[in-house]
Amino acid sequence: MWPRIGILSLFLVQIAAAQLDAEECALHEDELQTCETCIGKGTKCFWCGGHKQECLPYEWYFPNCDLKDAKHNYCWVSTSAGVIVAAVACGLIAVILIACLFYCLCRCNQYRKQKEKARGISWNQEQAVNRAQMKERHDLRTNQRQAELEAYRMKYGLPMKKDSKTGKK
Repeated sequence: MWPRIGILSLFLVQIAAAQLDAEECALHEDELQTCETCIGKGTKCFWCGGHKQECLPYEWYFPNCDLKDAKHNYCWVSTSAGVIVAAVACGLIAVILIACLFYCLCRCNQYRKQKEKARGISWNQEQAVNRAQMKERHDLRTNQRQAELEAYRMKYGLPMKKDSKTGKK
């Protein structure tokens, strides 16, 4: 029961506030019926031009007035034109932000590729050095084995093996 009373009282307060705003925005007979007079009453009022030509209370929307005829805060700016300009500006900002994001992503991707390429080149160089060292060790061990074999042949008087490359003894 209490929530219903609270909602009802809130609704009544809003109706009373709307009536006060309507009275505050109403133009008296001694005042000029112009947009400047209406806007001069504050931000709670807006001028509804076109066929109505009256000062109305502003809420978060423009009640009982077409958007193209409503003027709020400035008489020289149409609200519909302001909405269009704001939408175009937001669109341009969005396009610029997306372009900047795309540019940054492309730069990061390019940097990553350069880094990977440099890493690959250094890995290839390390592998080349390792292969050269292994070939050196292999040649050294082969020469040591052949020297030992020649030493055994000389020690026991075995004939010398022909060199397969030159065909000599």
